[in-house]
Amino acid sequence: MKGLYLVARIADQAVAIASDRPGNAVELKEITPVPRAPRAVLGLAALRSWVVTVIDTPRAIGLARSSMASNQAVMATVEGHDYALLVDALHDAVALRPEMLDGGGDLPAAWRRVVRAAAMRAGERILVLDPDALLDSIVQPA
Repeated sequence: MKGLYLVARIADQAVAIASDRPGNAVELKEITPVPRAPRAVLGLAALRSWVVTVIDTPRAIGLARSSMASNQAVMATVEGHDYALLVDALHDAVALRPEMLDGGGDLPAAWRRVVRAAAMRAGERILVLDPDALLDSIVQPA
């Protein structure tokens, strides 16, 4: 599972997203709401020549929305669709060696649904976010 990850912060928690999904860090300009979409879907945004679905990542996880009005996101492609996963802050692309977690261990329930592994960096635990599980949590009951 070793590889390059984009490290970000969500609700004061360091998270990593594999940079092969495609893993671009972006700043969103304008988000157009989508009527009747799940609450965690903020809307659509245009990035260069394509349209992406913007996800309120904290809400999709089951956390309160950050008080920070961030327009920073990490791109992820799931089942051929492009998503912009909003984060509170973007940090760096780093090489990590995550280790699988046994059933989520000491993670709060909300994080257990969307995290399968974690890594240590500079004394801080970084949770590896699973975009597939995150998007499944939007349409599945908690």
